[in-house]
Amino acid sequence: MMNLIVYTHLKTAMKHFYPRPFFSTLFFVLISFALMGCATMKKEECLTANWYEIGYEDGIKGYEPGRISDHRKACAEYGVGPDFTLYQQGRKNGLVEFCTPNKGFVLGRKGRAFKDICPEALKPGFIQGYRQGRQIHEFEQSIHHQKKSWIA
Repeated sequence: MMNLIVYTHLKTAMKHFYPRPFFSTLFFVLISFALMGCATMKKEECLTANWYEIGYEDGIKGYEPGRISDHRKACAEYGVGPDFTLYQQGRKNGLVEFCTPNKGFVLGRKGRAFKDICPEALKPGFIQGYRQGRQIHEFEQSIHHQKKSWIA
């Protein structure tokens, strides 16, 4: 009931401070930015692509193997296709830097979902770090929820 009252007051306040045209314009701008970010590569990047480097960067960032499909789609309209072999070599080397116990810990601590993308040789250390970070994350979340229940 309390949430409904707060929502009603906020809704009324928003009408007075931010008229509908503001929200329509804001919505249009946000959608435009979201759609601009859909392509993984621009025309210039496709035409001058170093597929090893692109794969390496994707590996360091922990992207899944299907990411090359996104690049392929982005570059297809410019008549460019990825060099799968170079991309895979670069991604493999990038994953060596991504799949560390420290990186696993950081992702677990942030509560990020576990993605099974690491090579077998690197997987145990990454998973161990992830689990340790995840335990801390879950502990912090339980404390946060306890505090919220005390306040309410």
